[in-house]
Amino acid sequence: MGTVSFPQAVLREPHRKLDLRLQWKGKTLVVERILSQSDIAIVFCAKLEGGERCIVKVFPILEMRGFYRYGFRSELHVYRKLRHISGTVGPRFLGSCNTTRLIYPSDCRIPEEERLCGDQKAIMLQYLDGEILTPYNFTPELGEKALQGLKRLHEISILHGDLQNDYWVRNVMVLKDGSIKWFDFEHSLVDGEIREGLIEREWAFAMQTLGPDGYMKKTRISPLCKLNNSDEQQQRVAVEEDSMEYPLTPVETAS
Repeated sequence: MGTVSFPQAVLREPHRKLDLRLQWKGKTLVVERILSQSDIAIVFCAKLEGGERCIVKVFPILEMRGFYRYGFRSELHVYRKLRHISGTVGPRFLGSCNTTRLIYPSDCRIPEEERLCGDQKAIMLQYLDGEILTPYNFTPELGEKALQGLKRLHEISILHGDLQNDYWVRNVMVLKDGSIKWFDFEHSLVDGEIREGLIEREWAFAMQTLGPDGYMKKTRISPLCKLNNSDEQQQRVAVEEDSMEYPLTPVETAS
């Protein structure tokens, strides 16, 4: 089908009630909502035939060349390596599909050539009920759990490759039971793909942000003291950033 530069076609009609289906290996899944979209993938929350929620991450055919072409492959390699410890460090891997089809409603106005109608690669993951780890919900205990998970990834030769979000980590989820899961491995490297020193640099950044004296602890914002004024909040974070005793080391990512 048509090639899209950016997977925006799904949200071209924001005024409409979401009415999408996913065709997955002969089964039809109901899309509940779109969790995120980027130049690499669209992430859906969908329902299986039995009513159980799952995550379907679709990697549209892209015109762009280079690193972004390998997001699907990277995720697949990581989750296959995680099978023996499935669900402990990241979400459980439920399968992959090379012919995922997004089914649009009959009255949809999105042009045919912009639809994700076939031959879309996708992975299916366990649905995680929780929230992203941020300075708002950070605790030293959660930081330690996140570090333990990252250490486990490094021990089995997985470089996450996309954990830096300005001055704190991203792609870490806190589940309602208090456990931690790492996710979004589209930038990851495994085994021989990892250049010398990358794991050490990634670990150093994680320690500087998640560790006992890390940035996220220094900028922790209690839920009881959330500031309503975003400018005030940014000003507060900037002041605390200036008081740090060491600069953060940027993480080198795959090129």
